[in-house]
Amino acid sequence: KCRLGVDNHDTWDEMVQFIKIVSEEGGVRKFILHARKCFLKGLNPKENRNIPPLKYDWVFRLSKEFPDLHFVINGGFDGIEKI
Repeated sequence: KCRLGVDNHDTWDEMVQFIKIVSEEGGVRKFILHARKCFLKGLNPKENRNIPPLKYDWVFRLSKEFPDLHFVINGGFDGIEKI
């Protein structure tokens, strides 16, 4: 399980590179992605679960770019109708 970025390391290219390294060198096939970045300084854990914007579209794009990997969206769901 991971976030889509940390502090200023939150670009699409950095996320793609992370997925490549972790899947190719680490053998990870399933990613549970909390679909927002986090801030290590300035936000507390509760704020990090609510303030950075959700980027579900990134998870969908990753699924298309890496069709042999399994991606699960985590974050922001507070009811079955949203899922």
